[in-house]
Amino acid sequence: DVLVGTTPNCITFVHRQTFFVIRPMQKQLDLKFYSVKPIELPQVVKTIAVAGRYQTNIRLSNINELRPQLFGWIRESYDLL
Repeated sequence: DVLVGTTPNCITFVHRQTFFVIRPMQKQLDLKFYSVKPIELPQVVKTIAVAGRYQTNIRLSNINELRPQLFGWIRESYDLL
């Protein structure tokens, strides 16, 4: 029930609406997802209020920055949309 799409610039995950986007950059990955409240972390580069929810962009430089908490936020984004 999740469609995965690709464009030349990103990978999108769609369940009714796009809930998660991975955009490779030169030295980082930009991860965009949605949440019910703003997320305060050093990796958060942008938070925008959109239609009663928050669009959050996190940038990761290496695999060691992945945290279980991130997967919970992605799941929340899926459930939210």
